[in-house]
Amino acid sequence: MSQILEYQIRATLTDAAAQAYFDESSLSPIHEIALRHRAGIISQYDAFLAYCFDAEQQGVELSPLYRRTRAAIADPIKAARYRKVVTFYVDGQRLYPRAVADALEAELSPLIGGGLIERIDKPICCLQSQANQALN
Repeated sequence: MSQILEYQIRATLTDAAAQAYFDESSLSPIHEIALRHRAGIISQYDAFLAYCFDAEQQGVELSPLYRRTRAAIADPIKAARYRKVVTFYVDGQRLYPRAVADALEAELSPLIGGGLIERIDKPICCLQSQANQALN
C-alpha cells in the first residue's frame, strides 16, 4: 500500500513584514505570488484565533488543544512569533501535493533576505494511504 505525501508552505516574515501583514501593498510581492498560485495567506496567530473561536462555539471540551492554543496566543512572546509565520492555503486547502508546494516555494524563495521573508518551511503534514484516501 503506497503513501500519499501532502505538504504545506509556511513563511516566516521579517518583523516589518509581519507588522504590515494586513497592508497588501507592503507585502505585494508575496500577495502577487499567492494569487498566481490561487493561494490565500493566513498568519499562524490568526489560524490559532480561529481555532479557539470555533472551539468556543462548539464546546471547548470537544477540542483537546483548546487550552494550550488559547494560552499560547495569550503569551506575548509566543503571540509575536505566531504573527510572523504565515501559511499558504492553495485552492482553499492547507495541504497539497508536492509539485504544488515546490512551485510555490520556488517563487517565494527569492524573497528570502529581501526584507519580507526570513525563511520558508515545507513540512510534510500528512501521510495517508491510498486505501484510506479512497474511503474519505
